Amino acid sequence: MRRLLMLSLLALPFAAAHAQADMPFTLSKEQMQEHKAALLKKAASDPHGVGLETVHRDAGHYVLLVGRLRTGEAELHADWADEMVVNEGRVVVVIGGTMDGQYAQPAAGEFRGTGITGGKEYPLQAGEMLYVPAALPHWVKVVGPEPMFMTVYKVK
Repeated sequence: MRRLLMLSLLALPFAAAHAQADMPFTLSKEQMQEHKAALLKKAASDPHGVGLETVHRDAGHYVLLVGRLRTGEAELHADWADEMVVNEGRVVVVIGGTMDGQYAQPAAGEFRGTGITGGKEYPLQAGEMLYVPAALPHWVKVVGPEPMFMTVYKVK
């Protein structure tokens, strides 16, 4: 009986996490605006002009909200695809080519760089979406003086 009770107690965190993964996740328009304001405030003090926050995580994917005041670094994620949806502002996403000044991040398979040479440009504005497959360098360039706010779905 005691062994069964111990096994049941050990399984509780897994059951709770699993149940949470099956729950819907939503942010209201007001909550999105609150996140945007906070992220743009973070971006103002960030050397790369970016503020980001993970707002939902599940097995094999997570959701980021990103605020950018200016063009930041190029990125490459060996295991994660990015589905980018521009909520506000305009960007040009450069995909492919060669990442300039590439250096590794602490997380395995994550790299940053100063830009991209020879990639293809995809202009996006509010309401548009772009899918970037895993292992392709990409660089989000902010267009114009207005900040950019987007939702990024990271998929493994």
